[in-house]
Amino acid sequence: MILFPLSLPLFSCQKFHFKMISFCSFLISPKLINILTLKRLLLILSLVFESSNAYDWASGSNGQVMWSLGCDFYGNDIGNVVGPGEQCGSSCACNPGCDHFTWHNGVCYMKEAVNPPVKDLNGAVCGWVTNRPVNCQGI
Repeated sequence: MILFPLSLPLFSCQKFHFKMISFCSFLISPKLINILTLKRLLLILSLVFESSNAYDWASGSNGQVMWSLGCDFYGNDIGNVVGPGEQCGSSCACNPGCDHFTWHNGVCYMKEAVNPPVKDLNGAVCGWVTNRPVNCQGI
């Protein structure tokens, strides 16, 4: 069984109380999770538990990404695209190898890693993919 704080909106669950703390409990069947889904889940959980106090994450690109200001997923670059920051998340979501991104000084750096290091970077925007779009034409 895996326990998470109830405030995480990742899954529906059964509520438990333990010493004045609410927890969410659920079981995940290994047969239902393919490798990509598991990789995304690990990335999201690592970001939520390791970085949730440092950055204010917001949903963007029509629910395809979570992003924040002033951060950088350092290293693990797989490519980059010059363009406005508003398109960086969508560009990453449309690249099957891209799990997370950093936009800085007009360049969108697409990245791939299970547990990327997060660093402060003034003027940057960083984020990760939560949902891939069906159609990437025009992005």
